[in-house]
Amino acid sequence: YTYGSIDLGAFEYVPPVSVRTAPAPSALDISSVYPQPAEDHVTVELKLEQTSDITLRLYSLTGALVRESSDADLSGGAHQLRIDTRGLQSGLYLCTVGTNRGTSSRVVVVR
Repeated sequence: YTYGSIDLGAFEYVPPVSVRTAPAPSALDISSVYPQPAEDHVTVELKLEQTSDITLRLYSLTGALVRESSDADLSGGAHQLRIDTRGLQSGLYLCTVGTNRGTSSRVVVVR
């Protein structure tokens, strides 16, 4: 097929393709973050695939790091970690839990 002086070649119909993807396995899973809203602390319940070094961070919505806590060699399985929220202004914060194999985040409301 030619349009003006440009040869557009031949066209062939290709039916739509459906692709299913499975979620990537995670090194950690945050089960819950409570209480919401928080007043003096936040408890983070998480599950680890294997023994890992954990870093728990709390960021303001402007990206400023406001709290940080670390635990070395936390064994695989279920754990509860607490982070102090006293002295923080009321508002939304991003709580991230990181290992050497990945990071997971949740929103925290501080009253």
